This record gives sequence, C-alpha cells and structure tokens, in this order.
Amino acid sequence: MDNQACLGYVILAAKRLGYSQEQINVLVLEVESEFKWKTAEEAADVYKAFPVQYSTAE
Repeated sequence: MDNQACLGYVILAAKRLGYSQEQINVLVLEVESEFKWKTAEEAADVYKAFPVQYSTAE
C-alpha cells in the first residue's frame, strides 16, 4: 500500500468517526510526518503491539 492509499483510509475512518475537517487535516499532517520518521516495518510493529479491541457490533 502506498502512502496516499493509507491516508485515504485514515480520512475515511476519521469521517466515519465524525471528525471535523480541521481535525482530519491535523491527523493527516501527523500521519504524513510519521511517514518521514518511521519505516513501514516500524509502523507495523507499533500496530501489532497496540491492544486493539474489536467491537462485535458494527
């Protein structure tokens, strides 16, 4: 997945959660910043270590 696709998913999720345009902009800028400082492997390790709790209701 390329960075633009990743950011597209971030934007879609933020909209679904009701984030404002300003909040989405801040989030996108932060994610873009992380692209510069972390490798894809490092980001995957962060995700794997994060205790995501999936809801049974969607």
